[in-house]
Amino acid sequence: MSRTALAAVGQMPTGANAHRLIVAIRYATKSTIG
Repeated sequence: MSRTALAAVGQMPTGANAHRLIVAIRYATKSTIG
């Protein structure tokens, strides 16, 4: 996980935002890996 992602998680403590962020990270990671 990137520092940017970790910083974003730290700035968005709410469960809903954290969940959406995790989904976005997983999608981005999947797209990047292939």
